[in-house]
Order: sequence, then C-alpha cells, then structure tokens
Amino acid sequence: MQPPPGAPGPRLRGGVRREADTRNAERIFPYLGGEELNDDPEQKHHRFVINFGELTEGQARAWPDLFAIAEAKVKPPRQNLDGRHASYKNNWWLFADRKTDLYRLARAKSRVLANSLVSQHLIFAWLPSDIVYSHKLCVFPDDRAAFFAVMQSRLHET
Repeated sequence: MQPPPGAPGPRLRGGVRREADTRNAERIFPYLGGEELNDDPEQKHHRFVINFGELTEGQARAWPDLFAIAEAKVKPPRQNLDGRHASYKNNWWLFADRKTDLYRLARAKSRVLANSLVSQHLIFAWLPSDIVYSHKLCVFPDDRAAFFAVMQSRLHET
C-alpha cells in the first residue's frame, strides 16, 4: 500500500489541514523513507501520512476528514486484492503491515537507528522515535551510542 503523502507543513494532499479539526494532528504523522535518509543531510521528512494505528473502523471514523481521504485513496485498490490478502481488504483503513512490535519498542526510546534499503552504502542515522517509517528503511529500536558504533563499524561484517 502506498501511503497517502502530503506536502510539507500542516496541509495534507486533498486540502485537509492538521488544524482543521484540532484532533487531526493526533492521526497525522511525519513519514520518512529511504530516499530522505539518503538525500537529506538532516534526514528530515518531507511527507505526512494518516495513521489510525490499531483503531477499529468505527473508532477511525471519529476523524471524518482523514477517514474520507483514506476511504477515497486506500479502500478502492484494497477491494481488488485476492483471498490471500483478505485481512488487508477487510481492514483497509489500517496499514497492511503495521509492525506493531517495532513501534511499541521505538516509542519507548528517545531515538532509533536506521539505514536505508535503497542505497548501495551501509550508512546509519538517528531518527525520531515518533514518526512513521517507510518499508524502505531498516529500523533498529535502540538509542545507545554503543549500538551505533558497533553497527557502523566493520566488526559485524564477515
């Protein structure tokens, strides 16, 4: 599933503003991919994504502006999935592969270590722990400098 990205700043694609409904900011998160990690020296996000977490459809409808965007952009392609992906079709408003354990561990840290999966070079960077990570990133929910030193070194390469 391609997440519904938006422009930098408070406006999402489709004209919805984070402050249009003061609660929208609870479900709009910075989204960072491998390209931003490679191309931006500060690894800043340039996109936003709507994330309903583990909410039921009824709970997600409490954000009508955001739910309408997801319904228009995510639901139609998910309805065409075959039986093997029935959960994606039935839970269309949720990320297909949510990685709940990763996000639970990341939120407990001050930062996470990540590297891009779209680069020929193995380079690590610290990222905020409260954003949504693209599937083009390999994220390690560890905030220790010693972990970074070992990962960036050649010690683990054989």
